[in-house]
Amino acid sequence: PSYQMGGIAGREKLPSLSLYRSRIPKVLMSMNMEEVMRRTAQRMQRVFSFGKVLYVDGHFLPYYGDTEVIKNYSSQRRMALPGREYFFVHEESGLPLYATMSDGYRKMRFYLEEVNRDLKWIYGAKSRELLMIFDRGGYGKEFCVGITDEVRFICWRTDAARNPKVSGWQNVEVVREGQQWGEKKIVKMKAWERPVIFEVEGEKRKFREIWIRQGAKMSPALTNDERMPLEEVVRKL
Repeated sequence: PSYQMGGIAGREKLPSLSLYRSRIPKVLMSMNMEEVMRRTAQRMQRVFSFGKVLYVDGHFLPYYGDTEVIKNYSSQRRMALPGREYFFVHEESGLPLYATMSDGYRKMRFYLEEVNRDLKWIYGAKSRELLMIFDRGGYGKEFCVGITDEVRFICWRTDAARNPKVSGWQNVEVVREGQQWGEKKIVKMKAWERPVIFEVEGEKRKFREIWIRQGAKMSPALTNDERMPLEEVVRKL
């Protein structure tokens, strides 16, 4: 720390940036950063009026420091590594809204319930008022039944073992960003849906099972949104 920067700026005792850098970590250690992030997101929601269609994506960030930390499973590396899973939330236009991280001890459902609780507080929203889209990985029956009463969602599935015999595909056009700035690419897909009931430990819940086809590839998805048109569900996902 020195006052040289202050001299350049025309003031005799303006602390240099290095002084602030040495003090910022001490300040952060005394703060509840989760609360800071929640309140910051709430203020930004008032400024930007974020939409209510939200994308939740998990990213594993490995840790390479000297401190012993718990290992978590990295799906990209397919192995356990020191680090944490971060959950980022963007609204539909791509603006970042909120982020949190796992402690490494609990199942995915717990963290998404925590994210949902914080988002409801940020928006002042009721249960299932926000639409959450999990755009990475897939989720099974136990997970979907567990969150459906509180969270309105669209997600991919992992436990749909076989392709159904489908007749009456519905054509859907999805607009995607191209490789060049401002370029829009129209992708033609087909979609089909049927109602399904999942039961987990005596708890039954109704969902819409959706199959999306692009060329020869078929992918299953799931939603508990009862009113959104099929083509719009596909576009959101």
